[in-house]
Amino acid sequence: MLMTGLTIGLMSLDETTLQVIRNTGDEKQRRYAERIAPIRKDGYMLLIINETIPIVAEGFFSTGWAAVMLSTVLLLIFGEILPQAICTKYGLLIGGHFIWLVRLSIMLLYPVAYPTARFLEWMLGRAHGVVYKRAELKELVSIMGGRIELAPDEVKIIRGVLELRDKHPALIMTPLDQVYMLDAESVLDRKWVEEIVGRGYSRVPVYLGARDNIIGVVLVKRLLALNLSDPIPISQLPISPVPHVATEMSLFSILNDFQQGRSHLAIVTLDKKQLGILTMEDIIEEMIQEEIVDESDLQSGWQLGPTSPTIVDLLAASRRRAIT
Repeated sequence: MLMTGLTIGLMSLDETTLQVIRNTGDEKQRRYAERIAPIRKDGYMLLIINETIPIVAEGFFSTGWAAVMLSTVLLLIFGEILPQAICTKYGLLIGGHFIWLVRLSIMLLYPVAYPTARFLEWMLGRAHGVVYKRAELKELVSIMGGRIELAPDEVKIIRGVLELRDKHPALIMTPLDQVYMLDAESVLDRKWVEEIVGRGYSRVPVYLGARDNIIGVVLVKRLLALNLSDPIPISQLPISPVPHVATEMSLFSILNDFQQGRSHLAIVTLDKKQLGILTMEDIIEEMIQEEIVDESDLQSGWQLGPTSPTIVDLLAASRRRAIT
């Protein structure tokens, strides 16, 4: 019977699937999903209709060879196997066209089906659409990545974003003993600025007294605007404050803080003790699960090469081109 296949097909379309189709499907798919969604919300009613109709139909074929032949051959093959096989594969299409038949069956069997469905709902709870946990969703993306048009990098990025909430800054921070810093009590000259620019940093931490006492950062773009004909104490430079983040904070929360524009660099602390620094680039690399390589990374060991042009060299070359 068609109702058997319809019920199986409609039950395979849970509320989550229908919501996805309504938001992303083409015009026909959205129309079918709109028709099916109200009926599919009451899954218990569908199950009861599926079980009740065969009992009612049995009364028409209850004697002689007709009962045997129809129940074992016709009902089994054409009433169970074929409808279920077809409707399971084309549940949305067939359900969208024949949803009126389901509504009619519900109306006819309502006195029995409704109280039974409400009893099941009271006893078992309301049936909801499929809800995936974070770990299940990550695994689903990995499994489906090879079956649909998802590039390997897209799969990695989706997984990286989902894992971001469970990761902490201590995993990816740069320890203080590996951080390039400026001593607040030092004096800055042009040669030192050229070294900083050559290293490719956009901001440099400044410490006072000890390396585990970072008081802020100096923005390199501000250094380029300085007139360094005479050396200047670093303590006189405009220093931007740096937020502190605890080791147990999630990378997702820290990324949200970075997006608010307070800073693109944070100091990782444990019980008020500074352990390392964390940048927005570190989090993005963890999110896309690949290292971001820029021009400065191409220089060996992040060092200014012996043949690398300085700012003065570049300005001189620019003047020569302008003259010629």
